[in-house]
Amino acid sequence: MNQEEFSKWIKDVSIAYLATYDSGKDQPYVRPVDAGTVYNGKIYFSTFSDTDKVKQINTCHNVELTYFDAGSQLRIAGRVEFVGEQAEQERFLADNPIISNTFSGEKRKQFTLFQVIPHEVRYMGEDDSVYTAVDWKQTDSVGM
Repeated sequence: MNQEEFSKWIKDVSIAYLATYDSGKDQPYVRPVDAGTVYNGKIYFSTFSDTDKVKQINTCHNVELTYFDAGSQLRIAGRVEFVGEQAEQERFLADNPIISNTFSGEKRKQFTLFQVIPHEVRYMGEDDSVYTAVDWKQTDSVGM
């Protein structure tokens, strides 16, 4: 598959397992997140501002997302960055109505958007026994 096909696959699978690291406890943490949005080669996810994952991301910006579907796995290691631009936040919420609904009303103040900038992407298909590197690039184009 090429990057465009992987981007569609990510959108279809949507749920990834996000690994972060808590340096204070010297402990990794993994949890499911809705990370099915890809803009310009970057993967986006949101959360509430007061979560442990935000604290962990603020102290260690390296994360990994792992997607599973029908025996296939896609692992994306990268640097996570806070997205503070209002236009990007509004676009993300418009493209994700369930998430937008989650952060409606007073909860909107707690909305936090992140983007993962991949530096290593690996894929293992259903019939494979090892991961294969995926050529992944960030683009300036609009959309996926």
